[in-house]
Amino acid sequence: MTNHLKKFYLPTQQYIEFVPNIYLKAKKIHEVCGPAKMRMVTFIASKTKGLIVWIRPDWNDLIINTDSISDWFSPNQLLLINAKNKNNLFFAAEEVLRSGISEITVIEFPEIPSPLQMRRIYLALNSGIKSNNTKKPLSLILSPNRGGATSIESRWYASTLPCWNDLTNIKNGNLKQKWYLKRLFSKTEPIKEWSIETVNSRRHKLAPKLLSLPIS
Repeated sequence: MTNHLKKFYLPTQQYIEFVPNIYLKAKKIHEVCGPAKMRMVTFIASKTKGLIVWIRPDWNDLIINTDSISDWFSPNQLLLINAKNKNNLFFAAEEVLRSGISEITVIEFPEIPSPLQMRRIYLALNSGIKSNNTKKPLSLILSPNRGGATSIESRWYASTLPCWNDLTNIKNGNLKQKWYLKRLFSKTEPIKEWSIETVNSRRHKLAPKLLSLPIS
């Protein structure tokens, strides 16, 4: 579907434009992998004013920096759930999805979940949608390496890109940020790559503007 047609059908087909001209289908599960996967989550989370539930392993050494995400969305929207073990992680994920309370449910997996586990996640999401059909929630699966989960609508790879701006010419001392984004898999769209960068870099401004440039 072309960008023009996709924009025309947005109200009925419920796509979320998380970066200019790049879309995710709502009410679906999307997998994100790569070293900048947490940054892609912030892009998507900035498009909602609703509750964002982030479920992650308690033993994960990476810390979510609330100062960093506050440029994209309010930390007051974020509910963090630290699971003590893998069973608790899946239990929390199913319960949150089934409740239908969150606009975005982020689930960090230490390893690729099995097809059975993903099927349960899929059924829980659909159950939550039926219980609260006024929302258009989605679930983001954060996977190691290059992913590989089943029962997903799409798979994305995100990493950082070098930025060659001259630091002496940057207003407010902020460096423009750039990322590489690749759609590895989609049920409806082709494989595609983009370069993403911030258009403005002012501090204390929610959701900095982004620019997407297709990579041929």
